[in-house]
Amino acid sequence: MDRLPRFRALGPFEARNSDGEAIDFGHRKVRALLVYLAVERGRPQSREHLATLLWARTGEDRARHNLRQALSKLRVLFPDLIDTPGDGVALNARACLIDLVTFEDLARAEEPDDLQRALDLYRGELLEGYNSTESDFQDWLEIARTRLRKLACNVAGRLTAVLRERGRLVDAIEVLNRVLRFDQANESAHRDLMELLARTGQRSDALRQYRECAAALARELGAEPGPETKQLAAEIRQGGSIPPGVAAAATTEPAAAPGGEQLRETVTILLADAARKDHAGEDLEGRRRILDPYLEVLSGSVGEHRGRVVQQEGVALVAQFAEPVDALTCARSVQRKLSEANNDLNEAARVHFRIGIHSGSVTRDGGGISGVGI
Repeated sequence: MDRLPRFRALGPFEARNSDGEAIDFGHRKVRALLVYLAVERGRPQSREHLATLLWARTGEDRARHNLRQALSKLRVLFPDLIDTPGDGVALNARACLIDLVTFEDLARAEEPDDLQRALDLYRGELLEGYNSTESDFQDWLEIARTRLRKLACNVAGRLTAVLRERGRLVDAIEVLNRVLRFDQANESAHRDLMELLARTGQRSDALRQYRECAAALARELGAEPGPETKQLAAEIRQGGSIPPGVAAAATTEPAAAPGGEQLRETVTILLADAARKDHAGEDLEGRRRILDPYLEVLSGSVGEHRGRVVQQEGVALVAQFAEPVDALTCARSVQRKLSEANNDLNEAARVHFRIGIHSGSVTRDGGGISGVGI
């Protein structure tokens, strides 16, 4: 294990051979290819997809040539690193040590030592400092960065809860400060830090943290602190006792109003709609035979990305997500899957879906939702 090459993808990219010597990959897109394969290690990627993703601007022939050159470079440097099953390309994760893979494995652990190790590995955003001229790769990179940042925040939140339960408040404060170094607009981290500072007698620092929270939210999101954060700040100013875990008690679930009606909440809505409505003429059963397999792909992907189908009517599907990044990742996954499904069909038989995403306010009533967010 110790003789494997090591790659750092979280933060500025770094590669070292089994002897610890730094390795120069030459062209930066070789690094981008390696990191993409590491993030998408669940399944082999087609050569056509990789060539288009990283070199679309060069034209098809040149893109394929560049991909062959990049794969050849990786094989020369690390003979066992790349698997090529059929037309696919995949990373052999057993042939290297790469921080983002270890980070994601440790992030699923429960022990505080493992959570601390995971947080230590998150030294910055994925491929920090890298920006691509290829819009598809840049879009993928931003989504992957957001997902990993969100995972790091989740790890930090769980670690903070354990440390707080064990009375290690100083350590918990340090964890929250680290979170805010890479996610300055994380309101829940600001709120937890305010609570812990107040509980350890640092009320002036807690109020300073509230001002930093308000400034970060205004600067990065054009928003102001939420009601829970404002209430906590008011309690700290009044000098009363701060109940343990008051900040952690906030929930993302909407509160129930009298009579069982749900209060308004802000969610992300994904709407997928078939671009053509004339499949199989006016025959309803014919349209269903054509469209149902596509709608099954859509609903399955929604569930895979932590979403929920709230309405399906005709050739349209509406789904709800708690986080915009989950909706974006789902949309990209759906279009990739539908594109693959269309490959074996002639143009007249293909079904193309338009997908829109919008965050806004909705009202939940029983199992359904309504409002301007839709």
